[in-house]
Amino acid sequence: MQFGPAHASQKAVPWRAAALAAFAIAAHAGTLENGFVYDDPKAILDNPVVNGTLSPWTAFSRDFWGLPAGHDIATYRPLPTLTFAAEWRWLGHEPWHFHAVNVLLHAAVVATLYVVFAGLAGEQAALIAAAFFAVFAAPSEVVEANVGRSDLCLALCALLGFAAYRRSGFWTGALAAAAFALGFLSKETAVVLPVAWCGIGFFLPESGSRPFPSLARLSAFVVVFIAYLAARYHALGDILTSHHLDPMYNPLGTQGTMGRLFGAGHIFLARYLWGMVDPWRRLYTCSATACMPATTSDPVAWIGLFCIATLLAAPLLFFRKQPVIALGLFWFALFFFPVSNVPVLSTVAYAERLLYLPSLGLSIALGAVTMAIIRRARFGWMIFVVLAAVVGSNGFALQRRHRDWHDNAALSFSGLALGADSALVQSRVTRILLDRGDPAAAEVHARRALDLWPAFPSAESQLAQALDQLDRIEESEIHFARSVVGESPPLGNVLTYIGHLVARRRFPDAHQVIEKAEKLFPESAQVAQARANFEKLMAEASGK
Repeated sequence: MQFGPAHASQKAVPWRAAALAAFAIAAHAGTLENGFVYDDPKAILDNPVVNGTLSPWTAFSRDFWGLPAGHDIATYRPLPTLTFAAEWRWLGHEPWHFHAVNVLLHAAVVATLYVVFAGLAGEQAALIAAAFFAVFAAPSEVVEANVGRSDLCLALCALLGFAAYRRSGFWTGALAAAAFALGFLSKETAVVLPVAWCGIGFFLPESGSRPFPSLARLSAFVVVFIAYLAARYHALGDILTSHHLDPMYNPLGTQGTMGRLFGAGHIFLARYLWGMVDPWRRLYTCSATACMPATTSDPVAWIGLFCIATLLAAPLLFFRKQPVIALGLFWFALFFFPVSNVPVLSTVAYAERLLYLPSLGLSIALGAVTMAIIRRARFGWMIFVVLAAVVGSNGFALQRRHRDWHDNAALSFSGLALGADSALVQSRVTRILLDRGDPAAAEVHARRALDLWPAFPSAESQLAQALDQLDRIEESEIHFARSVVGESPPLGNVLTYIGHLVARRRFPDAHQVIEKAEKLFPESAQVAQARANFEKLMAEASGK
């Protein structure tokens, strides 16, 4: 196989890159009608760095949600936060333009994928890879949800850094280091970017790239890494750890190493592989008890672990005869394996968004495989028919996903169809039913969530609200009290309890909870507003 610019038509590349970007935009245009869904309000509307309460530069001293050290969840991602803040100031806070920027970033990733690999893998293979990635449904959560901005920024940095790294020279080395730095400011998994870039020289030595960086480039990467750790430590007080490994979001660690490993194997086969093969199957989250540890008697877990082992070995198997396929599979394994729950426990058991960056490699491998089969097959046109069917089915599946992500109600009920055994899904359905004024149905789903995972404070609060609306006051009090126990109860639970106590004219109890909230959330504008409302009501009551 030949590598280099001669393998691609230089005049055609820009036009095809633009066509691929337009294709990606058209496929995801349906997201522009959607609102702020899932974690979007927390990352944008309630984020003081984004909404103007704080200076945009405080993004470098806060976590992704705008929280200071001690109240954060250890996600240090200043770059996407700054993009949100810029949009808020220049365009306002309507959801459509936040979605539009996500779509444009995805289109940029698609076009860059094609341009970068047209000279390495061949123009046709790169074209197939980019066209597939443009509509690949499995990781589409990254484009649908505004919080996926961090993955989009990281993917673009990964590809641009890849393009810079494969060329020699001082300035390209500086650009690669800059891409590494911006990747780090986008998401923590940027730590493995230099390893991915080194894979070019290892798998494609004819490309002219070195399998190991020069001393100067290695030094630049080390400086970037140390600078990132220092900035993160200054902002959050930790290095690369997470403050919150909630067993409800990832219950794989509740039964030791073997339970985690076999649970990860089960999830890989039943969730990730199935979701990649069948674009119509989706589940945006998987909490307790839907994704639990497994045992050695679980055949699905054994098959899943075998598939993971095969994935890790595949780059070496294709190393000599199909180096582009090997590089693509290496990229997928490198970025997916750390979040697969196999080497270490991740913050979540399963998430569609975790497939986005790894899928760049999967798309490259697919493009190379397709071209290898066409060169050897007597009826190569049939491969294009199959490929068109794959791309088309993913594109059509995307349109349904746009509807699923239209608002929280659509997302919650679509998740219920596949994840009724998830406490988190049941809780989100409960929230929608409460907002719709259906406390009887909300009680059913809240109790189901607590049956699945008893230590679930949000479900306790929702059950309390449902019982309160049904005038079952004594029962509601029990669950309200349970919803705010512990050192770090959810802010929403505390605010809801304050509202309940004030509505019941229980001012002394409300005052105690407000004081507790002010200690737990000293910078919360919502707590400050609750204090102001409370004092106003107290003044009115005294006046009467």
